Amino acid sequence: MNETINLRIKKLRKALDLTQQAFAERIGVKQNTIALIESGKRNTSDQLLLGVCREFKISETWLRTGKGEMFIKRTANDEISAFVDLALCDEPGNIRYRFLSALAAMSEEELQAAARFALALAK
Repeated sequence: MNETINLRIKKLRKALDLTQQAFAERIGVKQNTIALIESGKRNTSDQLLLGVCREFKISETWLRTGKGEMFIKRTANDEISAFVDLALCDEPGNIRYRFLSALAAMSEEELQAAARFALALAK
């Protein structure tokens, strides 16, 4: 079966277990836009496709052609960089910004204690 971009968007949304409304909110469009795209009644714009790729870490090649993997595999450094980038774009009251500000103010001993706590939470 030769899937269209419209069907791949629906497949992605289902893989993420998101409603059309939740998916639309994440990429900054209306739910009706997603419904029309998924049904093939509306084409996608390059801007929308790039927004989907950026927001959900999706391969643009997969989204456009169906070739390759759906999700981009990112290194730990990529994940950290993306987190820091988001924090720096956030308002100072946002949780990511506050979290990084708190980490920056910690002593080495406090950082070690925080790391032990985080590792214990992850188990």
